Amino acid sequence: MITLTPSQHDILKEIVNIGVGRAAGGLNQIVSRHIVLNVPEVILTHLKSLDEYEDLYPEGPISTVIQAFSGQYYGKAALAFAPEDSDTLVKAITGGSVENMDMQTLRREAISEIGNITINSVVGSISNLLQSPLDFFPPKYIEDTVPSILEKESNPNKGGILLLIDVQFIISELQISGYLLIFFEMGDINVLLWLIDRQLQNGETEGL
Repeated sequence: MITLTPSQHDILKEIVNIGVGRAAGGLNQIVSRHIVLNVPEVILTHLKSLDEYEDLYPEGPISTVIQAFSGQYYGKAALAFAPEDSDTLVKAITGGSVENMDMQTLRREAISEIGNITINSVVGSISNLLQSPLDFFPPKYIEDTVPSILEKESNPNKGGILLLIDVQFIISELQISGYLLIFFEMGDINVLLWLIDRQLQNGETEGL
């Protein structure tokens, strides 16, 4: 794990919570039942240390939406769900009416829409609150394991860093776990931490 100062960790988690709150507002407009998002865990670690946190994400293939972004720093964000959770989300969004329908197509469409809203809300909050404009690239949907996704989507030769966020989707009586993975290269995470420190030095953390 990368050691953050208590202030850095508090600001980072609060920004993520703000973004997740915005995502919940957007998701409530497309899900037939009220949805609440909680973030019990935010971890910043080296990609090579990912095995230490394997209990926080599914072992097998997952349904994933990945979107790259760039500005003062570059990175990629992925929202991932285990297959059973992604299918539960599909049924929640469609009101349970999925008989005689192509579940794979429904899953792709539903997770892509949920991923787009969640990623843009969380990464957008990081951008807005740290005053660092970002451009977003078109998202893509894949089904693969977490280690394989990170291997394909990151550059291990440039000191990959992972921001691992455990996001709990609570839909009425349902509780679904999603995993927001934001990965950077070392130079880019240093820029992000510098922006956080700038906020601290300028006393611009009120309201976060």
